[in-house]
Amino acid sequence: MTALADALDYAARGWAVFPLQPGLKEPRKGSRGFYDATTNPATIRRWWRADPTYNIGIRTGIASGVWILDVDGALGAIALAVLEARHGRLPSTLTSVTGGGCHLWFSTNRPIPSSAGRIATGLDVRGEGGYVLAPPSVHPDGPVYTWRNARSPTPAPKLVGSPHPSAVTADRPIVNRALADGAP
Repeated sequence: MTALADALDYAARGWAVFPLQPGLKEPRKGSRGFYDATTNPATIRRWWRADPTYNIGIRTGIASGVWILDVDGALGAIALAVLEARHGRLPSTLTSVTGGGCHLWFSTNRPIPSSAGRIATGLDVRGEGGYVLAPPSVHPDGPVYTWRNARSPTPAPKLVGSPHPSAVTADRPIVNRALADGAP
């Protein structure tokens, strides 16, 4: 498939898409970034016909009905393992492989705030006011984003009784201490 075909497929799923600079994470020049995101096929075709090498951005949050847990590299994988050991495994969900980690895609029908490192080092939440790259986008370091599985995004469980994942701030010191001690 081409990036255009994938962008149209994502829009058909209800995910608001927009073009990013080829091989980069930044929106195309002259755009309003994720504020331009749409599910309109005519607009999407116009964008990707202008440059078929654009990366695909997905606006996260209510606009697309998804939020993403961004697991960055080894530190993110360790932090996630620590959290899952303490609170139980996350449900199986749609997962994409990124340039150095993965994105766990969860469905939502309410605002989930974006945050960077608030849950734990190496774990970012992409929700309201955020976006992610989607396959087959090219990471700035060269790897191509791919899908690890073909699941649908599932609702995330509440963590530590909190209403949304970014509220789990109490775990950060514990996770960081576990990382320093070398615990998985």
